Amino acid sequence: MKVDFSFFLKKFPEAALPVLLSEGAHHDFAKENEPLPIAVITQYIARYEAVEPDEFTEYVPCFRLPTKIGLNDSVQAVVYWKAGLLNYDYVLATYNAKTGAMIDKKAIAGMKVVQNVVKQIVATIDEKRFIYVAEGDIKNNLDFDADATRMRQMEILENGIIE
Repeated sequence: MKVDFSFFLKKFPEAALPVLLSEGAHHDFAKENEPLPIAVITQYIARYEAVEPDEFTEYVPCFRLPTKIGLNDSVQAVVYWKAGLLNYDYVLATYNAKTGAMIDKKAIAGMKVVQNVVKQIVATIDEKRFIYVAEGDIKNNLDFDADATRMRQMEILENGIIE
């Protein structure tokens, strides 16, 4: 079953920027937005994944970036929450507005458990298409190592590429 791209986009309410993506934000998005239907996931997300999603993977639409932030008219940008076992990501994905084909995607925030270390990643998206990311580790479920916090910045280019 082919799903129209406009139906996909309607699942993502337009966000007021700046937006903070942190540990508990997915609860707020899940209250407002229903998980994406299988047909939508298959057509607009799963085929772009490196590993095919399993029955434990859930996708919840978070928001759509406003078009007034200077993206090319043929680009739409959305953020969805991808939850799996022992990790979840907030994924920023850009799409060709006419064809619905994905242009680029990056996990910009989330949580992962790797060898008893919890990697916590938070991100802020501002009005100028900049994404500020902070990543830190919690070891042994107790100790947050503030000195090991890593910062990086990304940008959504006008053509939809995320650098």
